[in-house]
Amino acid sequence: MKKLSALLLCGAIAALAVGCTDDAEKPPTSPEFTSAAPDAVGTPADVVMATSPVTSDVVLAPSATSSSNGGPAVGVLAYCTDLTGWVGAQNTANTLIADGRFGPVTVIDGDVAQPTAQDLLDDFQCVIAMTDSRCGVPIPQSIADAAADAMTGFAQAGGGVVLSTFGFSHRPSGGIGFGASIFGAGLSPLQQATPYWNASAGAIDVAGASTTPPCDQLMAGVTSPVSSSYANYVSLSSGATLCASYTNGRDLLAINAAGNVVGLNTFPASGSNNNQASYRRLVSNAVFAVCIIPVDIDIKPGSFPNSINRKSKGNVPVALLSSATFDATTADRSTVEFADASPLDIGKSPEDVNDDGLLDVVFHFATQSLNLPDGTTEACMTGKTTDGRQFKGCDSVRLVK
Repeated sequence: MKKLSALLLCGAIAALAVGCTDDAEKPPTSPEFTSAAPDAVGTPADVVMATSPVTSDVVLAPSATSSSNGGPAVGVLAYCTDLTGWVGAQNTANTLIADGRFGPVTVIDGDVAQPTAQDLLDDFQCVIAMTDSRCGVPIPQSIADAAADAMTGFAQAGGGVVLSTFGFSHRPSGGIGFGASIFGAGLSPLQQATPYWNASAGAIDVAGASTTPPCDQLMAGVTSPVSSSYANYVSLSSGATLCASYTNGRDLLAINAAGNVVGLNTFPASGSNNNQASYRRLVSNAVFAVCIIPVDIDIKPGSFPNSINRKSKGNVPVALLSSATFDATTADRSTVEFADASPLDIGKSPEDVNDDGLLDVVFHFATQSLNLPDGTTEACMTGKTTDGRQFKGCDSVRLVK
């Protein structure tokens, strides 16, 4: 972590959590749980807490981190949401840590820290964001807009975002949802709808969920029975794909056309929700689906520095390297780009480039097709695996005349 890791953990702030029962709808000021309830997921050993008192400029540090496994770094953005307890954002972090597919997982007290898009880009491959009523109803416009703008910039720069309840609470009519920018064209796959208060949730219609990509990976391992106690009134965004609904017909899970923003119409901090294994899988799948997997590449394998003459009529080989957590042979060739160029139709056979016993893939790119402006010192490869996961890796370059 570059910026947020240097900051202190905000202590718990007493507040009523937003709640509703499966068969009744209540405005967001109605409490469902009390602070006396036990934590839902994990043990105290999972949580590293600071005890410093909260001030206006003291914010959250990494509160829970999984072992370094090469997986993507995740930010849990808690806006006006308790950090610990029965409806605390720590429950979401613990769910992601236990899943095992992620690297460091960090809870951010969003309304205090108010991270920018650049802060998120510096520290994370993906984020999951939520709101609650800790700041009052409605939450301050400045907080709602700062949250939305940070996630909008993050998503537009290639980051992965999962938006969840109560971020879908209809902001224009007085709700506690996110600001307008993240609901712009091509971003959130679910739109805020009226009324702004809680909607009936209940059982999730697993049998009726879509099994076609990209929904298949979002619902993988999710089995019935599984339910949620919390939802918002929402509508499906234009161009988005609806993957799953509640049995009452309310939209639950959708993904945007770009595949990097998921709408998850449930409150992932809820202890009662996280007590279900399939619910934890649903949340983890949503985050993993939008995460960009960090990978290693080797430009011009076997040479250093990686000198490139942009006037050359030849090609530049770039190796996509396998690791313990990434299989380069699963890269979908049609999605691969290096410096904005697509690979040439040569060099398709996997080979062990770095003698680590794992098969790598070497792609070749026409030198004059590469987007390498003057002053470029690093170039990156991006792409997707055959099951739709995004990856990105960078290596140094030296431009020569």
